[in-house]
Amino acid sequence: MAIVRAALTGLLEFSACAEEVSTDVRTAVSEACNNVVMHAYPGRHGPMRVVAISGPDLFEVQVRDEGAGIHQISRDRLTGGAEHMGLGLALISALCDHVQVRNPAAGGTEVTMRFRTGEHEADDGFSPAQSWADGPEQPPGDDILLWCRPAAMLGHLVGRVARATAAGLGFTIAGASDLYAINDALVGLTDVTSAGGLTVGVSVSDRRMMLTVGPVADAALGARAGGLAGLVDAISTTRHAQGEFVRVTLADHGRQPVA
Repeated sequence: MAIVRAALTGLLEFSACAEEVSTDVRTAVSEACNNVVMHAYPGRHGPMRVVAISGPDLFEVQVRDEGAGIHQISRDRLTGGAEHMGLGLALISALCDHVQVRNPAAGGTEVTMRFRTGEHEADDGFSPAQSWADGPEQPPGDDILLWCRPAAMLGHLVGRVARATAAGLGFTIAGASDLYAINDALVGLTDVTSAGGLTVGVSVSDRRMMLTVGPVADAALGARAGGLAGLVDAISTTRHAQGEFVRVTLADHGRQPVA
């Protein structure tokens, strides 16, 4: 949940949302994610997908899972109060201007939340299906995937997500100032003016955190990778279907290997 909140904070900051709206968004989305963790995958782990769209006078977030699903929930029940649903969904309904809960035919649950961010009222509809188009395929080996468009949003995400991941796992990697520098260096390897999206992958294993960012420009790698190499424990590049990606490794220097 901390990673989702960190990414949302960056997106809300990038979108210049008012603090009151930002607080409602983070609280409602945390509740939706908590429902996934508590109910979607009893006795096992499973994927959770969070998609956020910032548009004129509105901010929409959809939380999806592929688990057991929430059955027999109608829009009437959503507006009927806590006696008809769990407390989490009641809180979500109270914080959003509009909320929709669906059980897709393929399984799982979709909770879509709309928040008004401007002067105009948000209508009852939600973004059409094409607005929730899938991002690029996840590079192999990453546990967490973020996809952002426009590319300029990247600078608001990498450092926050890295810090949230490190804190949640008890890592004692680089200090806060180093993580900011790593964030800036990774952003410098990408074309933040590109109309396409950028992917950030995060994985953790053997007391190490790996951050994968791309696609990056080949020319930028040669000119700017040297400064990044001095901030991380290892740096490498790999090619995926979307292009060239840079992967950096941050070691947990505060923990001793287990004998």
